[in-house]
Amino acid sequence: MLVGDITYVPLSGGKWAYLATWLDLFARKLVGWRLDTHMRAEIVLKALQKAEGRRNLTTGAIAHSDQGSQYASAKFRKHLAKRGYRQSMSRKGDCYDNAFAESFFSRLKGELLQDGIFDTFEDAFTEIFNYIECNMAGISPKFSKPRRPSLILKFLLRPTKIWLGRSPDPNT
Repeated sequence: MLVGDITYVPLSGGKWAYLATWLDLFARKLVGWRLDTHMRAEIVLKALQKAEGRRNLTTGAIAHSDQGSQYASAKFRKHLAKRGYRQSMSRKGDCYDNAFAESFFSRLKGELLQDGIFDTFEDAFTEIFNYIECNMAGISPKFSKPRRPSLILKFLLRPTKIWLGRSPDPNT
């Protein structure tokens, strides 16, 4: 089962980029994503096609999303029907069954948007690419400025441990 959603990514000058994602609930991984300057149906379709390239999705796979116009579009529904996927949509006003996607967006924005906005679309793409494709895969991207200096400081102070979150003991 895949869960799809779109979030807004703020850019300087009052502009926006849009990030569409598909998460595999079984594997608990982000398997498809697309960052673009529009929110047309193509953004969710291209993200889904990326997920299809990474996962062996079979007939009967469930693609769950909210009731956004991108997911209700004829183009998107035609693609689902062609592949034999089943479409599932949240009830109006019920965001809880899309909580996995919302949780991912919250984490991504919390870690990447410490300064509030990205300067350009290219900056947003680079940072989001590094976060999704490198950091989530355990690869350290070259030439990427560290976004969480507190982790580096903790590592330098305690070279035998790498802290990936809060310490269970607040005194350490």
